[in-house]
Amino acid sequence: MLGVDRHMQNKPHVRQRPHSDTPPAKVLGKYRGQWVAYYNRRVVANGDNFGKVLDEARTLIPGKEPTLMKVPSSEFYVL
Repeated sequence: MLGVDRHMQNKPHVRQRPHSDTPPAKVLGKYRGQWVAYYNRRVVANGDNFGKVLDEARTLIPGKEPTLMKVPSSEFYVL
């Protein structure tokens, strides 16, 4: 699937948002190798289990739909 994170392909209940609300890389660096749930550029939950992170985020921001992403475990470069 073009444009869809490979971790998200089997998660049809989660929709992807534009990257404009993604937290800064400086913030995401603290969560290397983890799933991160964020809303309005703010990390609201993190962990190793996608489902638990999603549930925790939905509990912390009721009525809002967080965006989830897997932060790479090492630095990467885009050429």
